This record gives sequence, structure tokens and C-alpha cells, in this order.
Amino acid sequence: MKKLLITLFLAVTFLIQGISQTTNFTFQEFQIITNTITESVCPVMVDSETRFDKILALQDANGTFIAQYNYTLVNTAKSDYSALQIETILRIKEAELLKELKQNDGMKIIRDSNIIISYVYYDKYKDVFMIIKLTPEKYNARSI
Repeated sequence: MKKLLITLFLAVTFLIQGISQTTNFTFQEFQIITNTITESVCPVMVDSETRFDKILALQDANGTFIAQYNYTLVNTAKSDYSALQIETILRIKEAELLKELKQNDGMKIIRDSNIIISYVYYDKYKDVFMIIKLTPEKYNARSI
């Protein structure tokens, strides 16, 4: 799964670099990037439990770009987990994703562009299992 995530991160990076050599690209260009990734690779199983469904280009009220990655946990029902268990899973996964985003040189353009990365995990019944949001404040912080 880690290898696929790195590949997806690099695909985003190369597409962004292909559209613009600066970090100033339009929302329409950002949508082209995310649509291209979705059409090229989705849906795809990243491991026996997780399907990568799509990536969406969104904007918040301040105009900040958000790359929302949607996944389905194909064998998981949210009702089988307590809130504490889900919170624990969320914290572990967030730490893994944050470390990768901070340390991967291929993600520099994402960091420089201050894009919010949101991971939405759905259970097998399409209920939201957890949401992980990596903001520029988190991934540009000095500590890992």
C-alpha cells in the first residue's frame, strides 16, 4: 500500500509540474489533475482491505485547494468498532501519512502549494469510517 500511495503522490506531483512550473495554478487546472488521476487508476485495490475510489478537487471558503482522496474499507463495518478504536486507527494512520508527506521530496510541490490533503475512508456500507485532514500547518511544522 505504501508503494501505491507514493506512486499516487508522485503522479499528482508530475501532473502539477506539467501544468505549471510554479505553485500558482488555477482551480480548473487542479481539477484536471485530480480527474486525470481518478480516470487513470481508480478504482484500484491498494491492499486486501482498502480500495482507492477517487480523488476530488475541492476548495474551502478561503480558496485553499483540497485534494480529497476517497477510500473504501471493503471488509469493514464501522459498527464493529468503538469510537476509541476508530480514533486510535485514525491517529496511527494520520501519523503515517503525515510522515510520508513531510519526508517525500516528490511531495515538495504539494507542500509549497499549501494544498490541504483530505483522506475519507468509508466502510463497506458507504458510511464514513474516518476522515484524516493534513493541513499546511501540520505538514509544514518542523517536528515529524
